[in-house]
Amino acid sequence: MSYMKEISQYCEDEDIEGLTEFLYSNGENNKSTAINMAAGFIIAHKEMRNRHEDEAYKVLNNIHDKLQKEEEE
Repeated sequence: MSYMKEISQYCEDEDIEGLTEFLYSNGENNKSTAINMAAGFIIAHKEMRNRHEDEAYKVLNNIHDKLQKEEEE
């Protein structure tokens, strides 16, 4: 699974603990940074989903939905 697909799935599930561990476990981030990144990703994801009527966000939602569909297959 690609990095963005994994992040996408954690955000869709609102799994901040799983996302934090994913971001921390690759060794590139310390725990505090991973927690902050995970929170930021989930907040941005929620905003993207909530603003699905805005044209720019429609495109982002379509990309995200394609990632999720690929994951299910």
